[in-house]
Parts: sequence; structure tokens; C-alpha cells
Amino acid sequence: MAANAIHEMISAYAAGCMDKKNFKTFREYMYEGGELPVGELGELQNVISLLPVILELEKPNPAIKDKVAKKLISLQDEIKEKIRVTKQSTKTSAKTVVRSLEPEDEDELNLSTTNDETRQTSFDEVPPPQPLSPPTRGTEFYESAKRVNPPPPTSVYELPPRSLKDIETDNSSGKIKALWIALGLSFLILLGTIIIFQFSSKDYDSQFAALESRINSLQQEVQSTRDLVNRFDELIEFMNYKDIQIIQLSPVDNNTSGYGKLMLSFTHREGLLELSEMPTLGTDQAFQIWLISDGRSYSVGSYVPSRAQKYIPIKDIPYLPKNQVELVRVTIEPLTGSELPQGPAVLFGSVNASATTPARR
Repeated sequence: MAANAIHEMISAYAAGCMDKKNFKTFREYMYEGGELPVGELGELQNVISLLPVILELEKPNPAIKDKVAKKLISLQDEIKEKIRVTKQSTKTSAKTVVRSLEPEDEDELNLSTTNDETRQTSFDEVPPPQPLSPPTRGTEFYESAKRVNPPPPTSVYELPPRSLKDIETDNSSGKIKALWIALGLSFLILLGTIIIFQFSSKDYDSQFAALESRINSLQQEVQSTRDLVNRFDELIEFMNYKDIQIIQLSPVDNNTSGYGKLMLSFTHREGLLELSEMPTLGTDQAFQIWLISDGRSYSVGSYVPSRAQKYIPIKDIPYLPKNQVELVRVTIEPLTGSELPQGPAVLFGSVNASATTPARR
């Protein structure tokens, strides 16, 4: 694979947007031991993993609670309607039963009573069955005992005929009982609905409060992460370069405070400067960075450190071969900058191992 193609494949693989054909080709290339830039895939994956943290969460619309409450009220109305329909159907069925039980006229009622009496009389006139077997000693003893102690006569009680008024009274009492049962069931259903609605509203309030607190905490985490990413944005972008050289900056003597770090990319002519515990500057002063090559000083720029900016970006580094740069020097110069070092040197750093400590001027 060509160098550009490898970089494009690594970027697409880390972002997860590689199609099936290229993914298969890239996987076979890795399994066969193809050459890949050292650490490039891991750095891209780390940078891409920070992207979801920056996304801002959307807060739910406050109208959701009103919609849920309206839905519960509509459910309550539906339950009431079902109760009303049930009561109506109960009344209709009770009327149907009453009408089926009512006789058509008084003659039909008297006829049914007469038929009942006739059936009872016919049953009384039927003689008891006689035994077919010849009498034995036990049978004779039983017959003699019956003659001495005859059984008490069986009394027959005749029920008085029921009138139409009695039937209507029974039917009305049945209607009243059915009505009371329906009212009791309706009251229980309504009471259960009210209890469920009360507990549900409390649960929704607690859930909404928990969601609001969770959203606030997530927004704070996102804001802190965003501030962290913005603070190290320059560093993340700069670390994608391949030819980075880190130069440690140390005080020129024991009487000078401060230290720092200078990261340079001679290919892209960019760098990052980090300064810590530096001497206090005047209102018209700044720190100026110099690259020393073959005894000559080349200015990189004048900078004033700020607590809000940890890494100071450096642009347009002079065209100098990396192997010809000997030292890096930091001096205190006027705010407008100097063409040559004039102020005292506070920090220096060796680019090559042969560099020595510079003088203060």
C-alpha cells in the first residue's frame, strides 16, 4: 500500500466508517505483517473516543409531564364509561329475567296450581308395592311390630298459590340486590382508580426530579470535559505530527527561577511552548524565544504567559535544518520584540548533546 493510502485506511478504520471491501483488505494487510506507522492508530482512536463527550445532551420537554397527566385522566374517564355500560347491561338483563318469569294471566296461574294438586292426589292414591317373595320369620316379625306400633301418619302440607303481586315483589327485591352489587363494584373500581392515580403522580414527580438532577450533573460533566478538551486542543492537534522533538528548558543559573518545555516540528514549522514559575515581567516586557544556529540567533516570537493557556502555539519557525540548530534560548525583551537578543537570558535548552550553557547576554 502507498503511504497516503495507509494513512487514509488507518483514519477510516479508527473512525469506524470503512466499507466491507476496504475493511477486508486492511485486515489482511495487518495479518500479513504489513508496515504501519507506530502509534498512529492508537492516537486516532483516543482522539475519536473524546468526541461523544463533547456532544450536548438535550433536556426533555417540560410538556411531557402534562401529557402523562392528561393520559391518566383520559384513562379514568374510560373506566367510568365502562362502569356506566356495565350498570346499564345489568339493569337490562334483570328486566329480561322478570318478564320471562311473569305469567300471562290469572287463569294460567290457577291452572298450574290445580295441576300441582292433582299430581299430589294421584301420588297419594297409589298403593305401596307388595313383596313378591313368600313371608319369612323376619318378615312376619316386622309385620307384627307394625301392627303393635304403627308409624305416625305422614302429613302433607300444601303450599298456598302465589299471586302476581308476590312474584313482582320478589323480582323487585332481586333488582334492588343487583343494583346494590353494581354500585358496590363501581365504588371499588373508582376507589382503586383514584389510589392508582395518586401513587402514579407521586412516582412521576420523583422520576422527573431524578431525571432533572441527572441531566444537570451530566451537563456539568460535559462542560468540564469540554473545557479540558479546549485547554488541550492545541496539544492534541500538535501531537499528530510525526517529527516532534521535545526540548527541556532549564534556568541559566541558580539565581534564575522558572523552567519550561519546547516541542518543535521542523517539517511543519510549528511548535508548542510551556513555561512555568517564570520571573515577573514588566508591563512593557515579554519572553522572546531564539534558535541558535552556527552562532547566530533566529527569533521565534515574543510571548507573555497566561494561566488560562497552558500551551502557547508557535507558528512560522525559521527555515533551519534540524541538525544545524544548537540551542534554544529564552530572553526578556521589550513587548514589541527585538531583532537580536539584548535582554537577560532566563532559560536555555540543548537541541544537540554538544551544546553548552549560554551566557546571560
